[in-house]
Amino acid sequence: MAAADTTKAIVIDTEQDAKNFYLQLFAFLTGETACTAIGTRVADKVAMEIVHASWWEKNTIPVTTEADHKKAVRPWRTPGWFADASGNHFLDTEENFEIAQKAAIKAVRSSQEAFLEPILRRLQEQDFATDPTGWTRDNCEKAVQLANENIAAARSADPRRPSYMSVAIFVKTFPPQEVVDEMVDRISDFIERRGRIGQMTNTKIKELTITGIRKIDKADGTDSPLYAANMAMTA
Repeated sequence: MAAADTTKAIVIDTEQDAKNFYLQLFAFLTGETACTAIGTRVADKVAMEIVHASWWEKNTIPVTTEADHKKAVRPWRTPGWFADASGNHFLDTEENFEIAQKAAIKAVRSSQEAFLEPILRRLQEQDFATDPTGWTRDNCEKAVQLANENIAAARSADPRRPSYMSVAIFVKTFPPQEVVDEMVDRISDFIERRGRIGQMTNTKIKELTITGIRKIDKADGTDSPLYAANMAMTA
């Protein structure tokens, strides 16, 4: 979040990869498009449904992303979760850490073994290139050593990567209760209508579980529930 833009955001926590639906959800809740074709398709259909659309229009604010784009919404890191190299998401527990680590080691070993197969055959058959840039004995032996080092490194590496299953909407100020209440209702509606929204935007939103809505403010370290009721909504 760029300090010059805003320090405040509404964060909607889910249990699915946010990049698959964050633009659609943003447009469905706010009527704003985030300057994207997907957002425009959704907003054009639902803007008239949103009672407090004017609040969002006045208070959402684009911020600079890592890719140097300006959007009022983006996927946000979800606390208590991690992702592996394949994009699978896990609760951050010791058991899941071990599962992800074993999978990461297996994936590295498999790729290195596939890479080494023809090289080991050359070593076994003594079939080496004479060109120093080709598969000489020395280059083959170096490749075997490097592959073994890669496998060893995978055993000691932490497979956990940030899990972005939350959606952050950047705002100038936090919404009043009536806006929050409508947002909660529309989140529930979005879950029910996700199939049609997916068809509208040529995307698939197979399932969606909302676990909470938070407000964060980088200026004072605020990270607290915005909606106190049980937010477990799924379909």
